[in-house]
Amino acid sequence: MVNDIISDMLTKIRNANSAKHELVEISYTKITESITRILKEEGLINDFKVNNESNSIILLLKFRGQNRKPVIQKLERISKPGLRIYENKKKFRKK
Repeated sequence: MVNDIISDMLTKIRNANSAKHELVEISYTKITESITRILKEEGLINDFKVNNESNSIILLLKFRGQNRKPVIQKLERISKPGLRIYENKKKFRKK
């Protein structure tokens, strides 16, 4: 059983990107669905589908160019269950 669903999701995406996989399957929760929607809106993934049969979300990852360079270059969790970090939304910047 996974205790930290968000970190598990991010790790699966990082691993799939480094292996240049087109699809990655993550566990479905409301929070993972919300994060996935944000990734889609920001153009970091091509698409996603909620699979009700297996209670999962399938992400279609996005790559650039002939070398298939992943669009998501760096993905890390800042605020963790053991160390919560809060930040004002105005301080976030787009890279």
